[in-house]
Amino acid sequence: MFFVVFSDKLARKYQCNIRISASTVTGSTNEVVRNLLLTLLLSLSAGSAAAAPFAYSVNSNGIDAATSDSLHRIDLATGDATRLNKVRLFERQSSDIEGLAFGPDNILYGADDADETLITIDTETGIGTSVAGNPFNMRLVGGQVYDFGMTFTCDGALLLSSDDENSLYQLDTKAGNATIIGAGATLNVSITALAAWGNKVYGLSPGRVADQLLTPSLYEINASTGKATLVGPLGTQVKLYRNGGLAFDAEGQLWAITDRFNIDQNNTDFPSQIIKIDPTTGQATAIAESPVIGFESLAITGPMGCTAIALPTHVRAVPIPVLNPLSILLMALVLLLVGGFNIRFKAG
Repeated sequence: MFFVVFSDKLARKYQCNIRISASTVTGSTNEVVRNLLLTLLLSLSAGSAAAAPFAYSVNSNGIDAATSDSLHRIDLATGDATRLNKVRLFERQSSDIEGLAFGPDNILYGADDADETLITIDTETGIGTSVAGNPFNMRLVGGQVYDFGMTFTCDGALLLSSDDENSLYQLDTKAGNATIIGAGATLNVSITALAAWGNKVYGLSPGRVADQLLTPSLYEINASTGKATLVGPLGTQVKLYRNGGLAFDAEGQLWAITDRFNIDQNNTDFPSQIIKIDPTTGQATAIAESPVIGFESLAITGPMGCTAIALPTHVRAVPIPVLNPLSILLMALVLLLVGGFNIRFKAG
């Protein structure tokens, strides 16, 4: 009974299914232990390999006025999305949230292109609030289209890109003010989304601007100068898109979601595509599609890949062996199983 309950909890945690047939629990003590452990190992390995993170995005180019501009929680493995709420439900009738990023404090920030406002968003309710209670807080030129991307770096800096201005900014998370990095359009390329891993910042270029078709590509961006350097094109698995969102997960995998609203010459709307990107080459792999139209942003976790503080040169670093959570669970299971069988045989 204990093993069944314990295995069910593991299955929920690692998103896998564990089933034990009658033949598994027959035979000698050694065979039972071996079969149970083999079943658990195979099930957990399969579940971990197939698992993908959940992310947040806003369908800022949604086609239904009643549900567009809403925060969604997305299963990146399947594209299934759960709508939470219109982000600026209590502040304005329409919005255009094009950048999302989790801060070091796990607060979700959003960049609204409708009124150039930095907001924070409650991930439970989906409701956003202007930073410092002040709309238009970025202090950018109003009434202009910027098309934002956004990410936090390891040092807590909040970066903002504009694919219309080809510019990079840093935002004040307390007041919202935007300060341009470098001298004007230093990116020299349209960047529609940003993501950071460690001390590296990456940008996603749009696939189509107005009627001009572009080559969707990944860029590495110098956060100090705003200069963008091509990593490589996304490749043939990526469908035509306008804008998108970009984010790393906790394991260092780079994800993107693309906005395929009004994409072709017939003004057809297509589902948003979810892709994985190799940050060393730019090559992308298609993963899934979400039936929701118009996702332009992506947030998964706060800054990751951040290096530890260096030790003084006279201090010798000693590696400490560490087990991951799965190894600890398996070790505990082995001890419990062996202990249970020993008690049973001694009692008999």
